Amino acid sequence: TATFLHGGVLHLLFNMVALWWIGSIVEQSLGTLRYLLVYFVSGLAGSAGALLLTDPIAVTVGASGSVYGILGALLILEFLRTGSLAGPALTLIVLNLALTFTIPNISVGGHLGGLSGGIVATFAVAQFRYGRRALLGPTLVVLVGVASLAVAYFRVENYTL
Repeated sequence: TATFLHGGVLHLLFNMVALWWIGSIVEQSLGTLRYLLVYFVSGLAGSAGALLLTDPIAVTVGASGSVYGILGALLILEFLRTGSLAGPALTLIVLNLALTFTIPNISVGGHLGGLSGGIVATFAVAQFRYGRRALLGPTLVVLVGVASLAVAYFRVENYTL
């Protein structure tokens, strides 16, 4: 649910502009269903990352984990097309991570978790897109989501106040 909650109008606006700007590129490349799969799994991975790196009862809100997942998707798509990681996608990621680490009260775990979830999920759906292995990509993405839920569960289950 943290993916759908925001800490104010400005927070919501930043996330929606990022999704409109970057998400439209990724959606055109992956297709709507694969894009949504990557988006939601990135949100789960971002939530798991936030739980790992912060106190489990700390309030965390926003679509930033999913947005970082879409940034990770852009990085993988750019790499698959150019063979290089050094490009505009990596520049956007580095700039956004610099903001993540310098501005207080931003979920570092949420951003890093979403980024890593988006990278893994996009690699899976992009590499296993056609032919006999077409179901393998979405299956791997679902496994990333299940792993994220497991991490979150075990982090919260063993937490004591």
